[in-house]
Amino acid sequence: MTGPVLVTGANGFLGSALLARLVKSGRDAYGLVRKTGDLRRIIELEADLQIDIRSRLRIGDLEDSESLSDALADCAVVVHTAARASDWGSRRAFFDVNSRGVERLITSIPGDRRDVRLILISTANVAGY
Repeated sequence: MTGPVLVTGANGFLGSALLARLVKSGRDAYGLVRKTGDLRRIIELEADLQIDIRSRLRIGDLEDSESLSDALADCAVVVHTAARASDWGSRRAFFDVNSRGVERLITSIPGDRRDVRLILISTANVAGY
């Protein structure tokens, strides 16, 4: 895989570890986080690994197609780790993020960029309980 990588859910358990690994290995990698996202994991990884991750964050939301288009503009690879995975919430809330969010992510890839690779990582928890 060549070209910039975008990791969605970059402040989550898996996304933050993946982004840190990519940055540490010298990859041109960015993370997508919501404006209100909790950055504690990223801050801890920066301290532990002595790397700068926060400067590689792009603000976006799976419920906002325009923010996704902006974040995806120059990316060759998207690793999608973002999801609503919780013990609580309505089915609609899970569906809006975990199903429609993936659809928005895919349709936000610029139409002339047919070479973008999408890696989808998921869990049974995205269906809610």
